[in-house]
Amino acid sequence: MLLEAVIEFQCLDCGSDLITTSDKEEVLCVCRSCEREYSFKELTEESLLQLYSSYNSDGNEPELATCPFCLEESYLYYEKQCALCGETAAHECIRCGSEIPAEEISDDNLCSYCNYMQEKLMSE
Repeated sequence: MLLEAVIEFQCLDCGSDLITTSDKEEVLCVCRSCEREYSFKELTEESLLQLYSSYNSDGNEPELATCPFCLEESYLYYEKQCALCGETAAHECIRCGSEIPAEEISDDNLCSYCNYMQEKLMSE
């Protein structure tokens, strides 16, 4: 998915798809039309945002979510991994067995309801 997103990426300044690799150490790519430079993080985030909308029109879970580990909008929900930091999150609640929706993905392994119930029990 990340490769597809990067291939389809268009420059944020000029809209060109003439993006090429850079020989500078801190710069991953550069636009050949306007010479805008992109770091790995910026290229990854922006290309994923361009490729995926927040929610699919068919009502399924969004393909892209906020990573609970690096807090960037780079967690590929269906690949179950962050494109930036490589971390994976639980997609099934260990308490009730239900699927954890994309908007509830966290560094915990409980769905929001079970997490709420656990916090409620702990506070009593």
